[in-house]
Amino acid sequence: MLSSIERAINDKIARFRQASSIAEWRHYQGKATGAERPDYDDSSWQTVQVPITWAGAAGDSWLRRSYSVGESVQGISTRGATIEMPVMIPIHSRVFVDGSERVAEPSWLDTRAIPLVIAEDYQPNTSIYLAVQAFEGDGFGLFVASNVEVSTFEQVIFRLLIVRAQLQFTHYLAHEAPSANPTWAAAWDSAAQVLDLNALNVNNWDAWWQSAELARERLAPMADEAKKYTTHLIAHSHIDMNWLWTYDETVDVTRRDFIAVENLMQRYPEFRFSQSQASVYIAIQERHPELLPQIRQRVDEGRWDVTATTWVEGDLNMASGEALARHFLYTRPYIKGILGVTPRVCWEPDTFGHVATLPQLLRQVGIDYYYHCRAGKGQSIYWWEGLDGSRVLTFNDPYGYGGTIDANSVTMPALDAAKRYQLKNACWVYGVGDHGGGGTARDVEHALTLAQEPFLPQALLSTTIDFFNETRDNSVDLPVVMGELNTVFEGCYTSHSDTKKLNRSAENSLVSAETLATMAATLTQTTYPLSELCEAWRTTLFHQFHDILCGCAIGATYREAAIAMQPALDSAAAVQANSLQALNAAVNTGSGTGARIVVWNQLAFA
Repeated sequence: MLSSIERAINDKIARFRQASSIAEWRHYQGKATGAERPDYDDSSWQTVQVPITWAGAAGDSWLRRSYSVGESVQGISTRGATIEMPVMIPIHSRVFVDGSERVAEPSWLDTRAIPLVIAEDYQPNTSIYLAVQAFEGDGFGLFVASNVEVSTFEQVIFRLLIVRAQLQFTHYLAHEAPSANPTWAAAWDSAAQVLDLNALNVNNWDAWWQSAELARERLAPMADEAKKYTTHLIAHSHIDMNWLWTYDETVDVTRRDFIAVENLMQRYPEFRFSQSQASVYIAIQERHPELLPQIRQRVDEGRWDVTATTWVEGDLNMASGEALARHFLYTRPYIKGILGVTPRVCWEPDTFGHVATLPQLLRQVGIDYYYHCRAGKGQSIYWWEGLDGSRVLTFNDPYGYGGTIDANSVTMPALDAAKRYQLKNACWVYGVGDHGGGGTARDVEHALTLAQEPFLPQALLSTTIDFFNETRDNSVDLPVVMGELNTVFEGCYTSHSDTKKLNRSAENSLVSAETLATMAATLTQTTYPLSELCEAWRTTLFHQFHDILCGCAIGATYREAAIAMQPALDSAAAVQANSLQALNAAVNTGSGTGARIVVWNQLAFA
């Protein structure tokens, strides 16, 4: 019976999506003067299905189409609707609507955070002319835009998803959960029977919504039980360091997102936010220090959850063990110093693999929890055990780190956690990412609406640490996964060998510099060059970001990296030379004539 309900609702949603599809476009690569105009003749262009990719260096790319919809679809009027077009283009581009430029970005155009409205007060059968120009440049061409969003359709879809989720979740409670019983099973069967699927099929919306309300009344015995389950809705901003843009833009993205987070916190007292990477905090400290006091206040309030335990979300396979240790050694005191907290979560959502030694390092510095999305071993919630037996509670997010919020966001993770691990708490991470964006007001509004809906788990605007703490306190016999978690995107281990060489040279030189400086300070009372080594290590750690060290960033990123890394190498060399000079001066080479030779072996073996 549940499958019949799911099928009927899914079919109705699919019909709305079909009516809002913009999957087919006209495409041309090259110069096309005037192609933004509605009357431009594109009849000779190639017809393509999106998403579509192209080489950014091969020239400009143009995409064109129009969109219109009739008076109604599935009995839902389009008159007066607002129409938005979600689009993502990770290269310098701009979008025209009816011949006028509506939005443009220098490196990454993504309208999920700030919707691109292509029509307001829409009048049925009116054509909206769309044109996209992606400029020739450094990077790869990609165009993603599968559907427009017609507001009157989206409102109905949101409500349909709620009904479907309520029936799915209560079916679990009534028939599968440890607390399932005949009374609840009978209540669920009664609710399913009164749901008027025929009314839904023929678009008799009044009758359908009335039957849905009647079905909810039949589900009443399970109302309290449903709210014993919680889905932690965790907002974050996934900010890639210099992936398809340069550092100045990384800083600007960080500033933009942190201002947006503060605005959301002022508007919604319930809103919570989690943010990783020391690199984004030091960018704010150095470039926009006026934002730090407000961030500190939100941290103190418990609304801003700091998950920065590494300098960046780095490549964990190619970084040396000493470098991994420096991520923690330099990040934790820095975060404690500027924000007053010592995070217990290591947040590595996009990293391409995870070394077997990491649990040991995490536990040694006081980190209890680990979050990742890639390169798991089939478990979503588990104890990850390192080579020495150290364990950290780990969540391998099966849904990814860039979700939006609807009823699925609440029930899918809750059902997964309940069925596989007998847990009553789950996690859903939301927020526009890569080029930042974070959680949106629409996400928060949806969460607040879902929190008021019966027969769903609690939709709790929450933080990473609260999710992990609750999981730890309520879990029983979670699986144990041992050893490394590898790999994805294996091509990253051979691309841009120049950057990999710079990284390894810096790692080795800095470890040698530290060793010699320690010897010099101990044996000759020379001042230890702490600030020089700190700055050099921070630069090296920054460039271990997973999209830089792996070799998948744009050319400008690597030109910046080569320039930025040279002072770190020079600093390491200078520290070594100064330390050796001090040590040499302290060596007693005996008396007599002739040259004196002092040899220092900086290798780990004789």
